[in-house]
Amino acid sequence: LYYNDTRRFAKDDYNLDIAQEYYPQLSNYFSINYADSIDMNYGRSFSNTTSFNEQPNIVIIFLESVGANRLTALGNPLDATPNLDRIIEDGILFNRFYVPFIGTARSVFTMVTGIPDVARIKTSSRNPRINRQYSIINDFVDYEKHYIMGGSAGWANIRGFLQLNIHDLTITELDDLNSPRLDVWGVSDHDLFKESHQIFENLDKKKPFFAIIQTATNHRPYSIPKNVKGFQIKNLSKEQVTPAGFNSVDQYNAMRLLDHAVGEYFSYAKNSNYYDNTIFFLFGDHGTSDPWAEHMPLSDYELSLRSYHVPLIIYGSGLKEKGVISSDISMLPDLMPTVAGFAGISYHNQTLGHDLMSLKDNQESYALIVGKDRGYPTIGIVGKQYYLTMYHDGTNIKLYDLQSLGSPNDIKGNHPDVTMHYSRLVQALYETSKYMLY
Repeated sequence: LYYNDTRRFAKDDYNLDIAQEYYPQLSNYFSINYADSIDMNYGRSFSNTTSFNEQPNIVIIFLESVGANRLTALGNPLDATPNLDRIIEDGILFNRFYVPFIGTARSVFTMVTGIPDVARIKTSSRNPRINRQYSIINDFVDYEKHYIMGGSAGWANIRGFLQLNIHDLTITELDDLNSPRLDVWGVSDHDLFKESHQIFENLDKKKPFFAIIQTATNHRPYSIPKNVKGFQIKNLSKEQVTPAGFNSVDQYNAMRLLDHAVGEYFSYAKNSNYYDNTIFFLFGDHGTSDPWAEHMPLSDYELSLRSYHVPLIIYGSGLKEKGVISSDISMLPDLMPTVAGFAGISYHNQTLGHDLMSLKDNQESYALIVGKDRGYPTIGIVGKQYYLTMYHDGTNIKLYDLQSLGSPNDIKGNHPDVTMHYSRLVQALYETSKYMLY
């Protein structure tokens, strides 16, 4: 069974010569001080320059299937996210944050390693040749580390991947929880948050902790547990939810339920002994291919960006900046460098991510997108104004202006310099991601 499941991974899926060709461009983009196109050095080190009375705890909340178009803060008219919106009011929202590839397992891999999971066969977590990677999480050397999920970590070899790559990690999954199973995804998010909260309360107060909570019930079959205090199903019609980007009323209520679970969690976390010294990071693992959310640009739907465009929210009582909405282009590989920056730790970054709080004024930033166009695999790049997409072999290049109204049109003929710059950069990010995996 193991042989049959892994034999398709036998061949390398990268080209060293191509990666070396693009190295000078990326070493400049990432401001690598000791650039070396022979040994392909992508590393840059950051020293601890922050003094804390206590090192802050870190909690990352993985929001299943939450695209940016779900947020009332970004214009959704159905008020499905009142609790997330309140967090945004007292936190920091990156409203142009993207995941490189659609899929929960790919987002787990990309979050942990900082390498876009661009594997063309299954996912990188399943490939025994490349599932051992470097992770900034290991630079949280004095932290107790936890990964908590309501279902089984055996899915997509996530348990094996996490154990291989994060030292001294405690994985808590379905069989370790006291709550009853809700559906195929395990316990409800409400119960998952309650048990996570109890774990944090019982930790050694002399050590900071780093934790990831992976939610799951905002996913088909959209199960809703009975007797959730303070939550009632809204019986809207499909005609009411479709213009807001929801495929069904069940999907709309599932989003409301996840938001309610988040709000409930923070209601009791605020009274805990860990809250005041904790920074929370909440992000969507991917969006969904649903109807056009009419409060979003038409390009969000017609170019399928709604499946990649997700929120990143940073929240905590100790934040110096609150109520900030950043429109810097950012992507999932940026998460861990940003977390490390907030924690004030010394760390080594050899990923394709930046610390988003350290971007200089007018510093260019981009997001890699991997998808399909009528069955053909594509790669794309999102910039502040433009989105370029092409086939993997560099053909069928199309450039779109994301600020234009109505249906997006290919404008590469009008902007040859932009097309050339974006074409080289998307190939650099994609080919380097493949090289880094190996």
